[in-house]
Amino acid sequence: MRFVELGTRALRVIKAVGQGVPSNDDDLQVAFETCQDMFDGFSVQRLTVFQTLRSTYPIVAAQGSPANPYTVGTGGDIDIPRPTWIPNAGYEFTSLSPVLERGLVVLDDDEYAALPLKALAGPIPQRLHYNKKFDTSGVSVGLGDLFLHPVPNGAQALNLVLYLPTPMTGFADIGTTEYTFPPGYTEALVYQLAKRLCIPFDKQMTKEQEQLTVDSFAAIQKPNAPMPKMRTDYGLPGGGGGYYDWRTGTSISRSR
Repeated sequence: MRFVELGTRALRVIKAVGQGVPSNDDDLQVAFETCQDMFDGFSVQRLTVFQTLRSTYPIVAAQGSPANPYTVGTGGDIDIPRPTWIPNAGYEFTSLSPVLERGLVVLDDDEYAALPLKALAGPIPQRLHYNKKFDTSGVSVGLGDLFLHPVPNGAQALNLVLYLPTPMTGFADIGTTEYTFPPGYTEALVYQLAKRLCIPFDKQMTKEQEQLTVDSFAAIQKPNAPMPKMRTDYGLPGGGGGYYDWRTGTSISRSR
């Protein structure tokens, strides 16, 4: 699907364009800009991100401390579009064949703040913290910070493994590039865009269209919802503040 097709369908939903009548260039430009803003908003919503991509990066000795974090984002040490969150991470031993990967505990802000020795060094990291800061000026504009604990000392050759939610990036142009979306997304995008186009085109959706907008959006969000995990307390046998796996009867530790 090209944007011209998506945009025209959305404009027809709100009757800004008649059936069988092609959209004019000015209307399509408004719809295109609105759609780009819509995708930007979707990028920070967990339930609209349908893919998580695995990427690896060399771990550098003495990097990952509070004084020397990895910068994350376009142009940073980890040169990728800046993620809004990092749900899973690990490290792999590059000298082994086959490569062995082990998981890192991803700490939230409070858990990282509670670490007493943040610059502690060691051969293998056990924990990762992603600071989602966003500088608006200076050399680190638009970059987040990534910390490892213990801070790797270079004694072991390792790669950092990140599992990154990768949102839709919007359309490259109005009438040329073809895109394919997962099942259910075309209808949801048409009606979400149509809803937003009501404002610049001074239109209103019918009650039926409003309901279809809600239902089609819920349909694409449901498969993207993370599975809930049962967390165990530190005082319970096999606990340690981790997560209980009911399938195996074991606890996945988050101990520091």
